[in-house]
Amino acid sequence: MGYPKGSTSIPNLRTVQGVWTGGGAAADCTVASGDWNRGITSIAYTAATGCYTVTFNAGDCGYAIVDWHISTGQQTGVNPLAFCLRNAGFSASARTAIFEVSASDSGTLTDLLTTDKLYVSFTFAKTPPGASN
Repeated sequence: MGYPKGSTSIPNLRTVQGVWTGGGAAADCTVASGDWNRGITSIAYTAATGCYTVTFNAGDCGYAIVDWHISTGQQTGVNPLAFCLRNAGFSASARTAIFEVSASDSGTLTDLLTTDKLYVSFTFAKTPPGASN
């Protein structure tokens, strides 16, 4: 017996998404004109090259991250980027997650450019396994 199409084996999920603009060297990302955001308070530079902290709105963050996706839209000729979510970087109580950005050709951590569009999506389980839904 399977799950109906479009359903999930994890109950009580919440997805937050947004389009942000890179801040440039050592700077926070912004929601610029034409960008949009639902459920994310900020994407802040962490004082370390290529590292950013995502802060989620109260009520939108859950018990655990069960899915995530981060990608960029970039200008032609710019080296593509790779993204890594730090396993120990998620805090449900602080409503934060940390991700790293690296150049795909070298693996070197790099900051997002002001011409980069950051596409962000996180899906949370709102309750721990076995909890009442």
